[in-house]
Amino acid sequence: ALSECLGCLDHGLHKAHARAPDPRLLRVSNDQEQGFVQVGTSGWHVDGVMLQAPFHVQTMHFVSSIPGGDTLFLGFREFLESLGSEDLDRLRKLWFVSGVGKDIPAGDGQLSVVPLVYRHPFTGVFA
Repeated sequence: ALSECLGCLDHGLHKAHARAPDPRLLRVSNDQEQGFVQVGTSGWHVDGVMLQAPFHVQTMHFVSSIPGGDTLFLGFREFLESLGSEDLDRLRKLWFVSGVGKDIPAGDGQLSVVPLVYRHPFTGVFA
């Protein structure tokens, strides 16, 4: 499929849902019979930021959505480039806390703490 042409799909960040046509795909829904629920609902986040080599490309396919249920995307590099130096300096001092798992405080999952603004490990560009 298209995603395979863009790079490795095996990142190990999620379990496969029984209805997923391929175990490497994250199937999300508001119906637990159709996919995982409550995924990405905690607010602003960066997919894959906890990986040593973050995603280069991410693809999504939305079968349906509710009216007004828009998902908005913003390239972080483009966001950083739009900031003034004072705001950028402030962001460079912040850290991003993210986790994957059922009960992270109890040790069931993976927690990562990384700089909010960092140099991409391959391109060297701030991201």
